[in-house]
Amino acid sequence: MAKRTTHRKPGLTETVKTDGGRETCRNPEAALKPPKDYEVAGGEYSFSPRTSSGLTAERVADVFARRAAVVSESRETIAGLRNLIRESVSENTLKAYCRALGRLVVFMGIPSAEEANIRVLLEKLDDITLARYVARIEAEGKAPATAQMVIAAVRYAAKLWERESPVGRITAKAMCGFRRKGAERGRGQARGVTWTQAERIATMAGAEADSLSGIRDAALISVMSDAMLRISEATALLVSDVTEETDGSGRASVRRSKTDQEGRGTVLYLGRPTMARVRAWCEAADLNDGALFRSVSRGNLFTSRVGETPLSPASIRRILKTRAAQAGIEGVSGHSLRVGAAQSMALGGATLVDMQIAGRWRSPQMPASYAREQLAGRNAVARIRYGCK
Repeated sequence: MAKRTTHRKPGLTETVKTDGGRETCRNPEAALKPPKDYEVAGGEYSFSPRTSSGLTAERVADVFARRAAVVSESRETIAGLRNLIRESVSENTLKAYCRALGRLVVFMGIPSAEEANIRVLLEKLDDITLARYVARIEAEGKAPATAQMVIAAVRYAAKLWERESPVGRITAKAMCGFRRKGAERGRGQARGVTWTQAERIATMAGAEADSLSGIRDAALISVMSDAMLRISEATALLVSDVTEETDGSGRASVRRSKTDQEGRGTVLYLGRPTMARVRAWCEAADLNDGALFRSVSRGNLFTSRVGETPLSPASIRRILKTRAAQAGIEGVSGHSLRVGAAQSMALGGATLVDMQIAGRWRSPQMPASYAREQLAGRNAVARIRYGCK
């Protein structure tokens, strides 16, 4: 007789499990993000009988640790291994995969009762079905990157559960045609905010002498422009990560980034005006440690309160858009300062290698794309035939 266990969680519908591993859950969102199925207590590692089925860093680590437990008798070793595996996986990437697989589940018409287990999806998915889904995405007017994310998610899930990937020749051909037909689709390149524009935006923000948020925003914009920071890097910056040199310039240490998942770290240059703004912000906010850029309550320089936690990515994007609009620059995104810095370097005569190193890109392809108009102005024809510098 099959063993039957029932779990209930606040705000969610009932989940029923049997010893056969079958799971029923009427809530799709809960199904793709099931509860934790491990315990660490008293220095020991133990598994509960629940079945991992979601794509989170915790899930992935638990799957591999579970396999290792078969050949290892040391629970402390398994717990340590699990922690290492968890750190090797980007949580944001797994969230994107989970959303992509959720949409694929809906397309395939899999009942919500089966949504809880990604392995069920892999059992029913084949090359033709996946290619049909690619065609559906194209017909909806979406960009090729959307379909490519789904394919990457399917491949990752298949690898995770040790299944043969359903991505085959038909899907590959469909994607090839999608990329050709949908080359102009997508959000396109973010508008660049050049160094000159960034300086104007920061100056206007800092001119609000009685505004603590204005002082913070001036420092934030200047640091992101000089160091070409990504949003995630700006929110992770600590007070101790920024140091001042004897000549008044600064150095910003980025401990981990999108292209440095292992945390080797790098040190970036900050100009003297930027360091002056950082110094003014730290003094006004009385910051000595912790997050460098934090939330500020409404009020003036003396009544505003500074939060303890770092600004969220959404808050930084909102600040950039608002401050840029005040300076008469519309269409700004969180990536605009990096794009604009690449364009400014190209105008100044920097090589693609210079730009790649400064922006910490894995290849010169991205800075070449961002600054293609500026680079065209000093290509071989411009330099040799017309004497442009």
